[in-house]
Amino acid sequence: MANLLIRHGTRAAGPYTFEETERFLAEGTLPADALAWTEGLIDWTPVGTVIAQLKERIAAITPPEFTDLARRVELPDGVRGLSWAGFVIAPFWAVGNRVWIGLLALIPGLGQLVSLWLLFHGRELAWRRGGWPSLNAFRQAQRRWSIAAAIAAPLIAVLTVLVAIEAQQQRGGRPAPEAPAPAPREAAPEPAPPVQPLKRRGAPATEPAAGGAVARLPLPLPRAAFEAALRGRTPAEAEVMVGTPAARHNEQGVVVHVFQNATLNPETRGPDDATIVMFADGRAAMFRYAQQTR
Repeated sequence: MANLLIRHGTRAAGPYTFEETERFLAEGTLPADALAWTEGLIDWTPVGTVIAQLKERIAAITPPEFTDLARRVELPDGVRGLSWAGFVIAPFWAVGNRVWIGLLALIPGLGQLVSLWLLFHGRELAWRRGGWPSLNAFRQAQRRWSIAAAIAAPLIAVLTVLVAIEAQQQRGGRPAPEAPAPAPREAAPEPAPPVQPLKRRGAPATEPAAGGAVARLPLPLPRAAFEAALRGRTPAEAEVMVGTPAARHNEQGVVVHVFQNATLNPETRGPDDATIVMFADGRAAMFRYAQQTR
């Protein structure tokens, strides 16, 4: 709608819409002798004349008639309907009717949506594709496809159930992993004769631990005996009982001592190259062993 500039005397205002100008005239806020100008006018014109001309233009305009595309392209009776073949066996129906968009039903996840869409619009797509000699030939072809879908539906349902049962049995009947065979137990070593604690030169003797006297161990010992003797000992007690470690580490508050030839491998009966003792909270808690490949 055109906008109007209003001039009264030497003053000009606007632009105002046609509806606003008409309201101003009705309310009396705009004098009837005021002048107006809009696109298409050569000079200022009385506002009443401009309003009358605009009303004539509006009355002469014929609104366009909007029609639905589906109504403009009418489908014959008998074309619309549910395409059960497009829903149940979408890829086969799409190839047979040359509705190639139906092949999207082969895509996992998207296939269900495509099949559902073909259920409601498949017959219309097949008809618009063209090439049918008559409406009766189209209806007979779609009827044959519906019979094929009715036969395939129970077969697909049974196959789906069988696959689901087989998958459930495989998950439920999967054998549990076999537990590793227990390692042969080492024979309990004969108790070693008590040995007096060793004293370092220039250092006071180590006090006995609460668990028993600190004595030098006859090395190498079987792993079980070694762990039984050192478990709960402090790093200082371990050095008295085993000797000076080959290496020391402190990793995030855990003290690690590495001893050489201190234990016997239960499989080879030979000495371990490295016996690793980890002290947590100042006490021996974990033991690891390493042997080089010879």
